[in-house]
This record gives sequence, structure tokens and C-alpha cells, in this order.
Amino acid sequence: MSHDMIQLTRERFTRLAGLVLVLTAVLLGGCQSGLGPIGRQAEPTPTVQSPPLAASQTGVVSVTGEVVPARQSMLSFATGGRIVEITVEIGDTVQAGDVIARLDTTLLDAEVRKAEAALAVAQATLAQVQAGPREPQLAEAESNVQAANAAAAVADAQRRVVSAGPRADQIAQAEAAVQQALLQFKAAEDQYRWTRNADPDHPDYAHMPPQQVERIHSWEEDALENYNRAQRALEEARARLNTLLAGPDEDTIRAAEAELWAASAEYRASRANLEELEAGTPEEDIAIARAQVTLAEVALETATIAREQAVLTAPFDGTVAELFVQVGRTVSPGEPVLLLADLSHLRLQTTDLSELDVAAVEEGDPVNITFDALPGETAKGVIAEIAARAAEGQGVNFTTTIDVDAMPEGIRWGMTALVEIPIDRGR
Repeated sequence: MSHDMIQLTRERFTRLAGLVLVLTAVLLGGCQSGLGPIGRQAEPTPTVQSPPLAASQTGVVSVTGEVVPARQSMLSFATGGRIVEITVEIGDTVQAGDVIARLDTTLLDAEVRKAEAALAVAQATLAQVQAGPREPQLAEAESNVQAANAAAAVADAQRRVVSAGPRADQIAQAEAAVQQALLQFKAAEDQYRWTRNADPDHPDYAHMPPQQVERIHSWEEDALENYNRAQRALEEARARLNTLLAGPDEDTIRAAEAELWAASAEYRASRANLEELEAGTPEEDIAIARAQVTLAEVALETATIAREQAVLTAPFDGTVAELFVQVGRTVSPGEPVLLLADLSHLRLQTTDLSELDVAAVEEGDPVNITFDALPGETAKGVIAEIAARAAEGQGVNFTTTIDVDAMPEGIRWGMTALVEIPIDRGR
């Protein structure tokens, strides 16, 4: 007879027993309401209607149980990626901490190296600001101040010269330069004219040797170049003299003043830098450097965790019951990879403990168990846990977990059993 048939028979018997008890109480009440001694009618006795008894009041609650591992877990990656290695197969046993599968960590490894480098830079910066300026830095800053000061002095002197206009000696020198350039121009002009007048048809050429005539012609090019050069030098000398005689113009003065302003600004900046180095590193700069180190440490920790999440390890000793993916598959975060179960310790979970019966049992109650796969063999156990809410599915049933004292040989995950829970009416 199947468990369902046994359960149905028990429930029918329970309802029949309750009906018999109710009828008996009614009949007894009717007898007591009849006539008393002769000549006097007996006082009517009130009758009490007994409620029907629940299955839990019969002394035994019978439910169906299923063999399950004491511990099981559906393992998945916390991050997504492509699976490059699976180290187990269905049926393999693993120990806690064993690597089960790996994702491609090429990009994650690069992020870790990047975070390590950023942390090293932040730590070096912190050490530098804490140590303060070094002697070479101070020496360089002092040298920059001196150079900027000298440049500013030169720019100031140049501005003064431009603003004051030309001196008498400058004008005299410019006039002398013009006279010298004029003399050189006259000499070059005479030389060029002489070479140009060396015409082959001139009567004198008849008395000259051919080599001398050819040499005179070669002198003409050199004389022309000297003439042009002397002419340009004369024009430049006259232009300088005219500039001096005209005095400084506004554009020249403004340019000189701009040069002085730029040189003065460079001096002030170099001086401020020197004073900052001499004062040491401000506390706020040190605080900022420390914060940068903290941020770099957090970034490294985050990158390291992300890389660790690409490696799936066993959370406990167990057996691989199901494998849902293959190498090369790209998985999403939380997608099932495999089912791991501890098959060394099996338990029972009830599947049909109703809301009427659950109120009659408690954690710690002993139970008697018979397995469908092992006819005639029984086992004992105890209720270890009662679910706080009803299980999903048809009907209102509560899952109860039962620890078996000694699980018989040959029992496997998924086998069914009949569980009988004796009920103590005096509780």
C-alpha cells in the first residue's frame, strides 16, 4: 500500500473515531434526560457538544519525508565573465577552499596592477610632502630667485634708457658710423665704375694681354657685390642716426615696460616659491596626501576583490551534484554554475505537514521513519527545525527538518520515507 493510501486511510479512521465519540456522548445525554423515580420526572441534564478531533489528537501524525543533504549550495560567480577553467565534474568530491572554476581575469589583473601603481605613487607623494624640501630644491629655488632678480634689473635699465632718449655720445657715434659707411660706399662705387668701364672696345684694351682683360671682367661681379653691401650699410647707419635723432616712440617705451613687468612677475613667483619651500609643507597638503593614499588603498582592495570574485571556490566539503556550464561559456553575476551538496550527512524534510498538524509538533519531538526503498527497515530521528512560514505549492504545508539517528545504508538523496510523529496529548 502506498504512503498516500495509508495517509488517506488514517484520516478516514480519525474522522470515523471522532464521529463515534460524538454519537456516544449524545446517546448518554439522552438517557440521563429520561424519567427518574416513579411519580417524579428527573431534572434535565445539559449536554455538551464535543468538537471533532484533529489528526494531531489521534496520537500520531503521519507525513511524507524526502532525503536531502544536511548542507547544499547553488554556487555562482559574483561577477560576470567568460569561464576559462572548470576543475570538477559531476560526482567529484571537493574540500572547502578548493578551486572549482575560473573566469578570464586579463582585464581584472590589469586593474590590480594599475591600482598597485597608483598606490605606490600616492605613498611616495605622501613621504615626499612629509619629508619637506631637500637641500637641492632649496639651492635651485635660491638660484632661480637670483636669476629672476638680475633679469628684472636689466629690464628696468633698458626701460630707463628707452624712456630717457639718446645721449649725445650715442648721436655722435651714430654720425661717425654714417660718415664711415659713406666713405666705404664711395670707394665701392668707384671700384664698380672702374670695372664697368673696362669695355673691350676701349682703345686701351688693344694694348692689354687677353689674360688681363679676362681678369678685369671677373672683378666686375665682386665690385658689384661690394657696392651693394656698402650701400645697405650706409642706409642702415643713416636709419639708426635718424631713429636716435627722432627720440623714443610710444611702442618702444611700451615694449620696454612690458619686458620689465614680465621680469618682475617672474622674480615675485620665484621668491614666493623659495619662501614656501623654506616654510615647509603645510598640514593641509599632508592631509590631502594621506587621503590620496587612502583612496588608492580602497581602489586596490576593490580591484583585488573583483579579481578574487573571478575564482569560484568550494564553501564547504561536499560532492558536485549538478554542473550547469562549460568552459568558454560567458556567465552573468549570480548565474548558477554548479550544485554542491554534503552527502556525508543526510537528513529528512517533510513535504505535507499540514497547518492542522504543525501546531501539535515541536522541535525536539522524536519520530519513527520507514523508507520506501528499504521495506521493513525502520529508523529513528528527532525534529530539528520547523519552518516559520508555509511552503510554496498546493495546500498549506510546513517544511520540517528531521535529523536521523542512524541513516540506513543505501539511502540516497531524493528517496522518500514515511515519518510518524507520536503526539503527547498531555502537553
